[in-house]
Parts: sequence; structure tokens; C-alpha cells
Amino acid sequence: MQPEFWNDKRPAGVPNDIDMSAYRSVVEVFERACKAHADRPAFTNMGVTLTYSDLERHSAAFAAWLQNHTDLQPGERIAVQMPNLLQYPIAVFGALRAGLVVVNTNPLYTVREMRHQFQDSGVRALVYLNTFGRQVQEVLADTRIDYLIEAKIGDLLPGLKGALVNAAVRHVKKMVPAYSLPQAVSFKTVLREGARHSLRPVPLSQTHLAVLQYTGGTTGVAKGAMLSHGNLVANMQQVRANMQQLDDNGHPVIREGQEVMIAPLPLYHIYAFTVNCMCMMVTGNHNVLITNPRDINGFVKELQRWRFSGFLGLNTLFVALMSHPDFRRIDFSALKGTNSGGTALVSAVAERWQQLTGCTVVEGYGLTETSPDRRARREIRRGGQAVHRAARARADRRGAAALLPREFHRLQAAAPLRPARLAADDPGGQDPASRVARHRLKPPVRRFGAAYLASDRIVIFGHFVPWLYINGSIRSVSKLLTSADFLPLSTAQKFTKHNKTAAIVCSEEGCRLGVGS
Repeated sequence: MQPEFWNDKRPAGVPNDIDMSAYRSVVEVFERACKAHADRPAFTNMGVTLTYSDLERHSAAFAAWLQNHTDLQPGERIAVQMPNLLQYPIAVFGALRAGLVVVNTNPLYTVREMRHQFQDSGVRALVYLNTFGRQVQEVLADTRIDYLIEAKIGDLLPGLKGALVNAAVRHVKKMVPAYSLPQAVSFKTVLREGARHSLRPVPLSQTHLAVLQYTGGTTGVAKGAMLSHGNLVANMQQVRANMQQLDDNGHPVIREGQEVMIAPLPLYHIYAFTVNCMCMMVTGNHNVLITNPRDINGFVKELQRWRFSGFLGLNTLFVALMSHPDFRRIDFSALKGTNSGGTALVSAVAERWQQLTGCTVVEGYGLTETSPDRRARREIRRGGQAVHRAARARADRRGAAALLPREFHRLQAAAPLRPARLAADDPGGQDPASRVARHRLKPPVRRFGAAYLASDRIVIFGHFVPWLYINGSIRSVSKLLTSADFLPLSTAQKFTKHNKTAAIVCSEEGCRLGVGS
């Protein structure tokens, strides 16, 4: 299909082409945005807001420290391993301004995964949250890392509040295990010492490498996708162009500098990085960072504080939020767009979200290698009404073999699984799958038609669902023990045989081991 095919099919206001000459690099996007929107809020987290001028100043200090207190040269790698905190954009944009290549590292990685990524990417510096200090200590000797920068959750909180939060994290919640990394420099020290120096601009072009973004490991070990400044700028411009839709009065639906985007998806993932750290920034809009979206009670309370116009989520998060008793108390009157990415969207979930919020979910598709957005269904809410209703994700009713042939056949060959009847086939509710379906798992099990029985367990195929059926009861998943495709099937079967609270969960990312709470 020729690109020209779409020229008369885009919504009003969306251009047919993007201007790739507008920015030379991600750094230029950042610096121009900070100058143009200096006094506007850029990121908010835990009650603290950084304006664009604050972000520019702190990132310049971070970059200047790297230039004056390390021997890191432009093009060398620095890993950033932390959840959604204000320290993240400071560290990432500071590293990019110093000419370094950012290696986004998942905070949930095991020691083995960290070791693989650090060795494979050749990182020489690491910015990490102190809650991961023990893992860092374990892998350090096997890597080329020379510089450690240690952040604490309360670093950017005001005085006493920051100290109290850090003390609570360490002594009350016991989230900081014992470790010893005396060579680590605190994040606050980096900002303080860096502010004494002037940042030396590093010449960058679109061909320079910006990020090594590791894949989810679906087809084996995780691989680093090499994303240049040009890759990220191009994808930002594409998404920004789609945000230029006009309402019925000819005015832009998305207003620069006036939108508030809720950001629960991790910034270290390429999808949230592009949307929240690139697209919202270039338009001078405001990101509200959610550090722990698994804390649904806290998440709902935070949502009640904002009159937000954008929401970035995924299927399981939508389900968890809509199941909360206070969800209907959230003000959705300003919500213009809800985007879903990372995993496929279940049609029942999308329909219920639209019914409760009045906003249709737009499902995007992309790959890490495409920086990441490849395609998105058009949908922006205009004047309180949803237009261009997105086609829902069609559930595959052919069962697990159609959804996940490789994982299914591996399991079937080792230990035959018999299909569990679905709720519609068992109105009496005698079959275990029916009992699952009558609980919170009903939409995924019914829609995917992919529940299989193995002894007294149900193996759920399809998109990951955070509940397990074990020994006749529903259990929530308290922990995923393994990353996708890193667990030999024989080990999984042996573990589930001797651990009565465990089951195998298979999703699009591969098979994992889950433990019920």
C-alpha cells in the first residue's frame, strides 16, 4: 500500500508529512521545550512539581557532574534503573546532554537479567534506586561499571518530608536490604556538585545513538535495540502530528501547555518514554508520574486530585482501576484521550472503560525497534463526545494453540493439558474454569477461550491476568518469579509440583511462574 493512500483519510488538522529537519537531536527537543515552556509544570510526583526550568537546571547539573567528575566520553553507556520518580527525567536528559547513551533498565530485573544487560551493553555508569542496592552489589564485579549514582525516593522532596520518607522506606517498609557500595555517590550530591560547573554542550546529530532499549526477551534473552536521536525524534513527530486533530470549531483538541497526562506506565519502557518524556514535553504539557501503579488504593486517591485530560495505561491496569469502589468518584470530565499499549486490549475492558469515563481507548501498536509507535487507531474525544470509534481488539476464540503455539506445544508435549470448559458451556458452574469465570477472571477467560487444566491448576493463556486458580480457590499473584522465556519448562513443572501456591502463567511474552498470595 502506498503512503499516499492515507492522505485524504486523516482527521482534520493532521498533516500528511512530518518535518524531520525541525530538530537535530533529542537534546535539542528538550532544551527548546524547556526554554519555550520554562514556567509551566513538567513533571509531578509525590506532591512535588518540577517546572521545565527546574528540569533544565537539574539536568544541566547532572550532565556537568558527569563531564567534570568522571572520565565518561560521549557515546559511552550509562544505565538508569528506577521507577517513575522525578530523578528519572533528570538523569536521562542529563546523560543525553552529556552525550552519553542511555540504557534503560527495568527495576524488576533479577540479578541474572541485570548482569546480562550490563555486560551486553557495556555500561560504565549506573543510576539506581537504593532499594535495588543489594542486586547492584551482586552484579558489580561482573560488569565494567566504574561509577555508581544512588538515588533515594525522598531525594527531591522538601527537607524534613524527604528525610521522613527515606527513613520510612528503609526502617518501616523494609524496602532497602543490607548492602555495601561505599563508592556510590548520592543523587543529591551529584546535583549539588554539578551545579558548580557549567555544562559543555556536546554536538549531536540525528545519526548519533541515543538509547539502547532492551526488548522483553520474547524470543530468548533480551536484546538491545539501537535507537538513534533521529529514530526518537521521528516517532515523536509522528505522534505529535496525530495530536494536532481539530475539533468541530477548528480549534486544536490537544492544547499546548494546558494538558495534564497521567503517567502510570514505567518511563524506562520505550512506549511511556516516547509519550511522556518526548511528546508531552515538546508540547509543554504536564506529566503526573505514578511511582507504584500496583497500589490501586493510592493510585485512585492520586487520580482524585487531578482534572486530567490524558491517560496512558494497559489492559490489566484498566481492569484493576475499574474494579476499585472509588473509581466512579474520579473526575473524568476533562479526559480527552486514553491510550493503551504494551499489551493487547481486551474488547470488554475497552467497552467498560468507555462506558464509565465517556472516553474511548485508543490502542497503539509498536515495537521497541520502532521507537516504538508503529500504528495507532485514531481517537480523540471532542467536546465530550468520542469520535472515530476505535475497532476493538478481537478476542481469539480458537484457544491457546492459536494464541501461543510455541509455549502451548512445549507444555502439551511435556504434560498433556485438557481444555477447561468456559462459563457459557457450564452454566452449573461445576467446571473449575467456570468458577474462575464467575470471579474477576471472567472477561479474560471467556474472551480468550484459553484456559487449560493441568492437575489442580489452571494454566491461563492469552494476555497476562493477575489472578490464579489454585486448588479450588482464586488467588491474586503476589509475585512473578521469572522473566519471560528465562525458565526451563522442566524447572517450572518441578516447582509447581512441590509448591501448592504456584502455577504457570503464559502470556504473549512467554511462560512465567506465578505465586499466589
